Amino acid sequence: MSVGGARVSAARTNGVRRTPPLVQLAVAVIAAASLSGCAARSRAATTGRPSAAPAAATAPESSLGEYIEKIRHLSTSARPAPKTVSVPTLEGRDAALAAALTHLRVEPSAEAHLMTGELYRSHGVLDSAYKHFNAAVKLDPRNAEAYEGLARTWRDWGFPALALSDASRARFYAPASASVQNTLGTIFQALGRPRDARQAYERALALESHATYAMSNLCYLSFLEGQMERAIGECQRAVALDPALKSAHYNLALAYAGTGAMDRAQQSLAAAGDAAEASFNLGILHMARRDYRGAVAAFDAASRARPTMNIARERALQARVLVRTAVATPAGPEGDNK
Repeated sequence: MSVGGARVSAARTNGVRRTPPLVQLAVAVIAAASLSGCAARSRAATTGRPSAAPAAATAPESSLGEYIEKIRHLSTSARPAPKTVSVPTLEGRDAALAAALTHLRVEPSAEAHLMTGELYRSHGVLDSAYKHFNAAVKLDPRNAEAYEGLARTWRDWGFPALALSDASRARFYAPASASVQNTLGTIFQALGRPRDARQAYERALALESHATYAMSNLCYLSFLEGQMERAIGECQRAVALDPALKSAHYNLALAYAGTGAMDRAQQSLAAAGDAAEASFNLGILHMARRDYRGAVAAFDAASRARPTMNIARERALQARVLVRTAVATPAGPEGDNK
């Protein structure tokens, strides 16, 4: 998930501590780079061809009901051919995607479809991503990365239940892939199965000790469960291993905010390296804490750092309205009106 606009899907917490109000609010609005950031875009590439499972074993099968549900979703979500904008515009302005499509025309291999599908998925063009990952599977039915791409696409589409069988196939064909285990963890998390998600992330780290994307996801999972001190420790480990991993800094800021340490949260956001994004996310954290004056100051700072960040001006206006509303409304029992 990227800063200033990515959608965060919070996992439900079955059988865990009730999520504190700050967590509920922050998850609803902050662009924490967890499920779609480190889990989707910052993963380590699988080195070499994943080793296949023994020939005597068979890959997990989809149920008939799941297959029908996938077909129904693909039928209803199919987009009409664009007339002048959307995908052609994206292909024209994105050099990497244009190069991948050119390569695909010259050499229509499974690897070329994989590269193209991942680029489309990173831009949120999920129907095109699905098409290319599916083409890769048809060309190479034992390709774990193709199944992982399909699983991520269903997850990003908002259908984690439909992602599970593809993620299981990816794990079958590449049981030693940390990336596959991490993707499986994000799907379990989206399904509201935090215990299974934690096991998958921990398995990813056992397979690849420097899989900081999995460590950052563990931190975010602990945050969702209300285990702030645990989240802080996990994110500090991720930051120590990879200081350039933005998602770890953002998740660490969330955990600090969950303990009320806003100064340390601000430092973590600033360490991510972008002043406008740091100020914007600080404003989101202030909003989550109902500190609307603090939010106004942070959003204004984001606008000054990046004048083209229109969403910062919109959030600043929203915070100013809430400040006026808070002044006119008596404070509640928890001192919500600040």
